[in-house]
Amino acid sequence: MKLKNAFKVEFEAIPPYNFELTLRKPAGWYWSTPEETCEKDTCWSATRFNGELLGLKLHSMGAVRKPRILCAVYSKTKIDDFSKQAITEMLKRALKAEEDLYGFYKLSKKDDILRSAVKDLYGMHTIGWPELFPALILAVSLQMAPMKRSNQMMDLLMENFGDEATFDRKTIRYWPSA
Repeated sequence: MKLKNAFKVEFEAIPPYNFELTLRKPAGWYWSTPEETCEKDTCWSATRFNGELLGLKLHSMGAVRKPRILCAVYSKTKIDDFSKQAITEMLKRALKAEEDLYGFYKLSKKDDILRSAVKDLYGMHTIGWPELFPALILAVSLQMAPMKRSNQMMDLLMENFGDEATFDRKTIRYWPSA
């Protein structure tokens, strides 16, 4: 599906916020969909909002201690102002941009193991799935199966039932819809 309509939104994240580690986990996990593409400070991904497939071009414009994120949102239809605001809030939740890790970092200074992890993963945030169905697919496909088989199942689900979003000269396959 070609997505042409776009709007841009820019927002700050609560520091420390490591854009690269948050969107691409060191173990290889992705932020939103297995087929998203990341290059340096930019990630092309997709999600759904009210059933509509959206293309996302996320770009880090800041640093770990002063994080800013610019997101271009691509859609098939024109998005009204109310929906733009709701999409912005969804993105902030999904990116954990408003997650304050101060208490965790304070605690980690007192623990040898956490202190070591914080050194390597400083500013990394967890993900906040923007919708439930992809999280359920992942949970089911990871149950009682070796990682190799889980990856095969997810790849086949995406290949056979996933939705393609084409925008900004990229094509990203997103999880199947319910």
